[in-house]
Amino acid sequence: MGVSEENKAIAEAKRKAGNDAFAKKDLDEAVRLYSEAIELDPSSYIYRSNRSACYALQGKHEMAKEEAEACIKINPDFTKGYYRLATAQTEMGEMDAALETVKAGLGRDPKQE
Repeated sequence: MGVSEENKAIAEAKRKAGNDAFAKKDLDEAVRLYSEAIELDPSSYIYRSNRSACYALQGKHEMAKEEAEACIKINPDFTKGYYRLATAQTEMGEMDAALETVKAGLGRDPKQE
């Protein structure tokens, strides 16, 4: 069974509030809101990507990596997920893995910078 339209709408409102918190550099609040959005709609790769970005800025690179991997699993064509994963891998010193991730992302969309 899929996510109800009501839950999708509430999750999207949480995402927007999370984006506002992110813009204000209130990363803890942004993570909380993105987490609530994910609970309501676990099928959204965008919420995972956004939470990955927050974790990266907080220096929580393992968590950023996990979120980016979940993002890619949900939508393998979303190249920003590969960027987020490669960034986390780089911060963790996993340079070979980061290079492979970048190549995989470029394989999805060679026009990406």
